[in-house]
Amino acid sequence: MLRLHHLNNLAAIAGAAWLAIFIAVISTLCPVAANDVPPSAAVRARSGERDMVWIPGGSFKMGCADESFGDTRPIHEVHLSGFWLDRTPVTNEQFAEFVAATGYVTAAERKPDPKDFPGAPPEDLVPGSLVFSPPPKPVSLNHPHQWWRYVPGASWKHPQGPASSIQDKLRHPVVHVAFEDAVAYAKWAGKRLP
Repeated sequence: MLRLHHLNNLAAIAGAAWLAIFIAVISTLCPVAANDVPPSAAVRARSGERDMVWIPGGSFKMGCADESFGDTRPIHEVHLSGFWLDRTPVTNEQFAEFVAATGYVTAAERKPDPKDFPGAPPEDLVPGSLVFSPPPKPVSLNHPHQWWRYVPGASWKHPQGPASSIQDKLRHPVVHVAFEDAVAYAKWAGKRLP
């Protein structure tokens, strides 16, 4: 089992990966050539078997006035052109088609590089991913290791660990997908991440 400081290192590295996982699961894909088609032209399009919806362009204020979030300053206006977006997240079934066609191996299925976890015992550096594990009572939100645990063998095919499966979840959104995995899938599908 990983020692607490190694778990914290994993949690810190996985924090950025979790954001990518969240984006990949909650968000969906845009076609590569997302032209600013006027909304009156169509409300949706088909891309393979994926139903898509038109998201109109617009402007919004991006950033935060809170000084403790320095990387979000200054608040500024951003304009986005309209784009097509998949109506639903990528499913386990669709991700399995990608893996079967390409032989792709996700980040969670690869052995961690010892350079990324200095001092971690080699026996702890095994493929796996963070699994959501809600605590039995209210806890501080400041420490992700209270909500997530590293599970050796957890991956998109085994969401809760090696004993779990996606066989009865083929139409569920794929999970345990890092940013690089989502980018590879999108490229294969002829699309891009939003």
